[in-house]
Amino acid sequence: MARPPSLFTRLRELISPAKANASGDGALHRIGGQSRRIVRRNQPHDEPIVRLILGDRELTEELCKMAAWSREAIGVVEFLSSDPFQQLGGETSSWHLSPTKDGTDDGVKTHPDTLAIGRDLAARLNGKDYILGGDRMRSLLRSALFFGDGFAELEISKDGNTYGITGLVDIPSLQVFPVTDALGKLDNYVIRTGRYSEASEPKIEIPWWKVLQVSHQQRGILGTPLLQPQVDQAWRPLQSVAEDLLDVLRANGTAPWVHTFGVNTTEEDAEAYRLRIEEERGSRILTDLYMANGGKVERAPGGDRSIAAILEAFRGYQSLMIPPGVPSYLFAGLQSQDSAKEIAGQPALAYARKIAALRSLVGAQIRWAVSLEIVLRRGYDFYREHGQFEVAWGKWLVTGMESENMAAESARAESRINRLDNQLQGLADYHNAASIIDEVISGDAQRGQL
Repeated sequence: MARPPSLFTRLRELISPAKANASGDGALHRIGGQSRRIVRRNQPHDEPIVRLILGDRELTEELCKMAAWSREAIGVVEFLSSDPFQQLGGETSSWHLSPTKDGTDDGVKTHPDTLAIGRDLAARLNGKDYILGGDRMRSLLRSALFFGDGFAELEISKDGNTYGITGLVDIPSLQVFPVTDALGKLDNYVIRTGRYSEASEPKIEIPWWKVLQVSHQQRGILGTPLLQPQVDQAWRPLQSVAEDLLDVLRANGTAPWVHTFGVNTTEEDAEAYRLRIEEERGSRILTDLYMANGGKVERAPGGDRSIAAILEAFRGYQSLMIPPGVPSYLFAGLQSQDSAKEIAGQPALAYARKIAALRSLVGAQIRWAVSLEIVLRRGYDFYREHGQFEVAWGKWLVTGMESENMAAESARAESRINRLDNQLQGLADYHNAASIIDEVISGDAQRGQL
């Protein structure tokens, strides 16, 4: 039975030009504005059309490889797509609506109904997952970091007497084609599926307002992959150096031992030595060798001197796979390039800024979903008057020093609260005493009059 082609083999066939087979059985696809015929053998179903990232077929293929096989790329994206949704105390909730419209402590209060709708949407489940929780939104952010954009469709259905958001469906990033009008304004989204023919083009159209799109470094309608610079600077050289390193390791592992005999060794002595070594090597580990005068045993030269340089280059390209803003100490085996900066906490501060930027990208899409929910629940007039709000996130610690500062600030705040309580209690005691004195004086005056 023939083995079915792998995912990346099929992807390569999909985005690479190919000739039709002898029978003419092929599928015509429009890729990069060109029509190509792609041979379809051993494929149980039609392949979707792939959107090329930045119009570059090779870049798309390399990014797909990195997403599947690069330990450094996978680690970077996993950290950056998970940490924005983490809470200081390990709470399951990731985001909430701020009590004030601008997110500050002393700002204008958010309307109670708006807060209630936001809390309800944040806690709404679809199966076992929160509709807009960390698990669902993390998938969008992961796609945005790998491929530039992450897409998901909002499911809207009737909930009681009104309509509301009841689900979130992930859409494969490379199957989504944004459609714009003549002025470049987003019109809708199209998912092209199935075989293309001159008569018809199977596709699914989704209104723009039902799609959440998280884009990394957005340029126009679409974003830019986080690891795009690493493709040429690190990923391709890393693969080449890895092959060289394997070749050197194989050469060093198979380099023969050279047994040199003394000047007085005869052919009979050499043959007896060889037979004895082979016999003992098969029965036990050799711990001692007794050589005649002038004899020695050593590895054949060739590879030992080149391993260090290739290994250093390999580790260097591994470090280049880590983009700016992500500390290298998060990855086992990658040593820091500047320990002084780590002592000062600069990589941690840069990483915190990166997390804050990613939270703003996700928060903008959450804000759109909450706004849509407000319109569905209370109408557009209510949204225009009371729909101002801010998406807030949990605390994020970057260094141990910051943790100590937060603990000290919490202790100082508690001390201030205790002092205020004592002052209020003293003021209450004063008023109680004053009222008792007034009652006594009033009673004495009445008795004197009598």
